[in-house]
Amino acid sequence: MTQKKKNNIIIGSLCAVVLLMVVGYAAFQSILNITGTSKVSSNWNILITDITTKNIVGGASNASDPTGKGTLTATFNTNLVSPGDSIEYDITVSNQGSINAVLSKINVTDSNNPAIKFTTTGLTEGDALNAGDSKVLTVKVEYDNAVTSQPENTKSELTITLDYVQEGTSTGVPGGDTFTGTVYSHNITPLTSEGMPEHFINIGDTLASIGDTTEDYTTLGKKFFLKHIMVNGQVESNEVCFIKNGLHCLIGGDNGAAYETNKALLLSIFGESACNVGDSSVGCFDGSLHAFAVADGSVSAYDASVSCKVIGDGSAACRVY
Repeated sequence: MTQKKKNNIIIGSLCAVVLLMVVGYAAFQSILNITGTSKVSSNWNILITDITTKNIVGGASNASDPTGKGTLTATFNTNLVSPGDSIEYDITVSNQGSINAVLSKINVTDSNNPAIKFTTTGLTEGDALNAGDSKVLTVKVEYDNAVTSQPENTKSELTITLDYVQEGTSTGVPGGDTFTGTVYSHNITPLTSEGMPEHFINIGDTLASIGDTTEDYTTLGKKFFLKHIMVNGQVESNEVCFIKNGLHCLIGGDNGAAYETNKALLLSIFGESACNVGDSSVGCFDGSLHAFAVADGSVSAYDASVSCKVIGDGSAACRVY
């Protein structure tokens, strides 16, 4: 056998290792969503201002550079090779507005892969983020040192949502005209004779007009529902959320400004093979669960009987077919 033939065999084997993620190689993708009620006023401006990698142990590395600086979403992709490998990310959250804020809630979900450990430090609920200040959330990704054989599942996904509210309103009571925070709903509305939802939840509506709401989406017992960002008792924006290995929410009603963010989120959750991508839309499906985003600002999640949707003007509704 010639040396050239030997090289070809070796290269082919390496490609198979990467594509199949076997023989001691694992690729992990994590999506960190850090969101705030970013439309309180022109003086409310909480965002990610820096993402840095540190404390690399063993064969850990970035599959691609972390992104999200200057936005509300940080995304990083990590390669871990052997048990004991780890890497850390410092995500700096800054208040560049003039309104003092408080971290009201931290929501953490992951795929619960026993081979992969995620830990977070640096931020706790109730932490103040005053105007001009910055705080750092540190995320550590680690290949569990206790693993003794190549795991069958070589992927895991982490989502962390930080809900910031204006100082002094974090303890507001849902239903009051001073409540500022996040609530969820899944109130089914019938259809009109034209096939449209009879009742939309519009920007500026009060909590009372939404109907039953909850601050804990798990109490809904639904796989898709609506998320409402409330400011002083009124709807500031609506999103569509769904459960698939954790909570995911699509930003709606922004005239397409968040379309690329929604598109990237759907592709990362469902995988490209489960999605149809057009020039201005993306639709993904997994069994009975479908999720859709369009560049005009509309987003939806649905199955064969029920749909939750936000249309281009920001109005939202859940309806039966």
